Amino acid sequence: LEFRRVLFRSGRIGEAPVNRPPLVRSQAGAVYLPGSPGHLLFVRDRRLLAQPFDPNSMRVSGEIRTVAEDADSPSVSKTGVILHRVALAFPDYGLEWRDEQGKLFDRIEPIAGQRSQGRLAPDGKTIAIVVGGLSGAFAEIWSVDLETKGKRKLEGVRAEPAWSPDSKQFAYSARRDGGHGIFSRDAATGANEKRLAAR
Repeated sequence: LEFRRVLFRSGRIGEAPVNRPPLVRSQAGAVYLPGSPGHLLFVRDRRLLAQPFDPNSMRVSGEIRTVAEDADSPSVSKTGVILHRVALAFPDYGLEWRDEQGKLFDRIEPIAGQRSQGRLAPDGKTIAIVVGGLSGAFAEIWSVDLETKGKRKLEGVRAEPAWSPDSKQFAYSARRDGGHGIFSRDAATGANEKRLAAR
């Protein structure tokens, strides 16, 4: 099972860190939105912003535009769908999804106990959301179909899920048989749990 990995290198052990200026200054990280041109999405002052970005040269250019107000924690699909949390919705974390120009498609009402911004599948059809898990309790993953709004609960999960590139599976951290591990399941059914690694 192949999951995308991104490595950031700042220098070798024992060496001074490489001094590179940041691409953008953001209050909630940044994600890459593919396109012609591609864009970096990032958050400042509860505004979701976009700036043209070339992944080959690793440089931003052009004007910064506002995609959404009162937004944070963006997630994107390969199809150009943008999902973000509604910043003013704390602690309920309502979600909205938009096109790459910022046009609002729809909203998703929060699930009771929801504590994550949601992870959008690469195909833009499904969201994985972490619910509960505070104060050491076990969390759950809920998958939400964006077309039907149907929800499915998967119990015993302890960390944010990560989608496979084909959107057919997702991986997550969980405790099994007295130890922690990384597991995967089929996204469509929630079945066929497989251990990918122990830790």
